[in-house]
Amino acid sequence: MPSTPSQTGLLPAGGTATKGQRRSLRAWLAEPLAPTSLTAPLFLLTFVNALLDAASYGSLHVFSTCMTGNVINFTVQITGNGPTGGEVQGRLSSVGTSLLAFVVAGFLFGHLGHAVGDRCRGWLLSSLICQTALVAIASVLVSADVIHTADSLNWLLVMLFSLAGGAQVAMAKGCGNPLVSTVRPFLLP
Repeated sequence: MPSTPSQTGLLPAGGTATKGQRRSLRAWLAEPLAPTSLTAPLFLLTFVNALLDAASYGSLHVFSTCMTGNVINFTVQITGNGPTGGEVQGRLSSVGTSLLAFVVAGFLFGHLGHAVGDRCRGWLLSSLICQTALVAIASVLVSADVIHTADSLNWLLVMLFSLAGGAQVAMAKGCGNPLVSTVRPFLLP
């Protein structure tokens, strides 16, 4: 458990704030957070991603953030041990879409985070806003009956969910928190 304010991420490393001193918004957003102060939010994101995976697998037959599950699904499909007929093509394209979107988002968000500062408040907030927007767009498309889960456009839902999942994993990897092991090691150099 952190014992000093600078270890909790409330103050900049080596910095002290006197009573009544105000920092600018820019300084507050640029301030890096300690990895241990991010444990609870990362566990919450992990739980939300598990819910997203359960929902996407239940309705779209593909995982949006669990790429290990998608690789297993892909292997089952190409070895002929899964469903047959036209359903196979749909599932293979969904798995491919999910894998591609996840890797692209992980690569982009991982390198952007590395460039601006993986644990800076501004980057973490920006990344979370992007992830939330991607999931919200998918939710609006389904709620407004623009896309149905049995529709030929369900690849768009898979892509949006997987982009959000890739961004989340890149963000978690950049946080450097050893307590949350849901990240993949290939996203950052």
